[in-house]
Amino acid sequence: MRSERRPSIRPIPLTPEQEAWQREQIRRAEVRRNLLVPIHVMWTSNVLDDAARHAQAGVVDALMASGQERDLAIIGSETIVPGDFENADWYVQRAYTSQSLRRNVGFGPQLDTSQFGRLFTTEPLQQNPHWDVLIVNYDLNARVNGEFINFVFGETNPGFPYSVQSIRRIEEATKDRGLNLAMIRNILRHEVGHMFGLVRRAEAVESLGSHCPNVCSMKQTLSIRELIENTIAVENQKQHFCNNCMAELAQKKDKFEPLPPPTAASV
Repeated sequence: MRSERRPSIRPIPLTPEQEAWQREQIRRAEVRRNLLVPIHVMWTSNVLDDAARHAQAGVVDALMASGQERDLAIIGSETIVPGDFENADWYVQRAYTSQSLRRNVGFGPQLDTSQFGRLFTTEPLQQNPHWDVLIVNYDLNARVNGEFINFVFGETNPGFPYSVQSIRRIEEATKDRGLNLAMIRNILRHEVGHMFGLVRRAEAVESLGSHCPNVCSMKQTLSIRELIENTIAVENQKQHFCNNCMAELAQKKDKFEPLPPPTAASV
């Protein structure tokens, strides 16, 4: 029986412009992965001032625990560049109009977290590579094994790295404003901790990612009740990250090299 020869499939060649863009993307990824690039922090215009302050504090907590000398660029909800990518609200609007998800479970339309990674990759400010943290007062969702789940507090990609975090449900979690703000600070510590590579040790618990089993900001919380319990426990022990997570951060500290001094062309 004679076998049929299948036609070979040749890849479509890239244009010079596409090749240049591909090389630039590789360069940016290597810089983000290996150097002490800054962290840009943005939030949508419907994030209240006290919530924004506590979110910033959570980022600072994680940065201080890491021992890494990175700059923080606090952009907030201000305009970055006119037009596309102009501010945090633009990212939310573009994500919503691009996604297939149309779901509202009582906290407003949900946003698909996967949309933000594509936007962060192509934003103009990545000409100077950096990490992105975006805080939104909108409900979030994400796919697990190809299917959307109920909701997520946020999502972090430690490979890029970037993180998008929702405070929507936390704002209405309790009548204790101080506790709600402490929870916001705790989830920002948690997700930025993932950006720094936590948790990657033998005792880690797998639950939508690798997490810490101890009383620690890196413990997984899948509901408001669990987040309340963990936040109170972390506050009571007066230590944001457990000793094992602190030791892991110390091991990762020297992984990153300082940024080279700016050249005359970039000044």
